[in-house]
Amino acid sequence: MPRDPGSMRLLLPWVAAASLLLPRASLPQEAWEVVAPGPPNGIVATVAVAPSDPHVIYVGTIDSRLFRSLDRGSTWEGNDIVPEGRPGGRRVSRVVVDPTDASTVYVGFGQSKPGYRTRDGGRTWEVLTVHEPVYAVDPQHPERLYTSNYFSTDDGASWQYVDIVYGYVDDAWVHPRDSSIALLGKYGTADSGVSWAEVSDYDLRRFAGSP
Repeated sequence: MPRDPGSMRLLLPWVAAASLLLPRASLPQEAWEVVAPGPPNGIVATVAVAPSDPHVIYVGTIDSRLFRSLDRGSTWEGNDIVPEGRPGGRRVSRVVVDPTDASTVYVGFGQSKPGYRTRDGGRTWEVLTVHEPVYAVDPQHPERLYTSNYFSTDDGASWQYVDIVYGYVDDAWVHPRDSSIALLGKYGTADSGVSWAEVSDYDLRRFAGSP
């Protein structure tokens, strides 16, 4: 669940109405309220808040659209922002915003499909050479990128395969203060990817918050 780093708010995509919900004080159902109407059209599939600027919110929809708000969801920019050449009808499965640059965004359309990157808030796009969505960007070294089975240390120019990973994992995480520590699902490294080991008996599907 994406978190607004400026106010510690939690944002929840309300899929049925393409709206964003906010808990007033706690998390009981009756405490949630709609704080943004959502994009002008499309059904919300995933939400990401820019870590470097909590006013900036990105929303991916089930039909290949990406919307951006610059005012915490009060208004939304333009119409839809679609990666060039991307066919319609494809669900945006992942949106990851660069921790240091609110205009750099990574978008994924599921496993075994190439990831996309924009450096200008969605106006232009480039196709990444890895056929997996980017799951995490190192907050201290944003040129280090992590997917389900690969990581890059050179801003996506090349990718290193993590051969210990079995199948696909659902998420990745990089320690915010010690980026030599990272997790791909239940597999972890403490030396910036030189070596990896299984660190849990359970599949770790989603990471949230900071230690």
